Amino acid sequence: MENENENENTTWVMITPEDTCTWQLKEAHLESKPNLEELQMYVGGYIEEIPRGWLMDGLHNMFVNEEGKMDKLPRNRLATQLLDDPVPIVGTVVVEWDNKYNDKKGWVIE
Repeated sequence: MENENENENTTWVMITPEDTCTWQLKEAHLESKPNLEELQMYVGGYIEEIPRGWLMDGLHNMFVNEEGKMDKLPRNRLATQLLDDPVPIVGTVVVEWDNKYNDKKGWVIE
């Protein structure tokens, strides 16, 4: 978690493998930037940060379970779609994204 920018123009969101629609994640919005222990709780284990170069524009951070593939966690199709690099993401993830993506309009205009 090198980039510790507190940014009021971003939102932290949890995405589970069962989620299918980004603009319906309002109940998954986190109250504040999660600390290490909270990230580990949300993803269910040690965290790994997805390289920023793999994230689509408007995403700032994505954290996954470091051992998710070894533990055969279910594929997270929605989180995988948020990557420019098509590496399959598994398990629950925590994402920081621009606030403009907090509704349907933010996802369909661009």
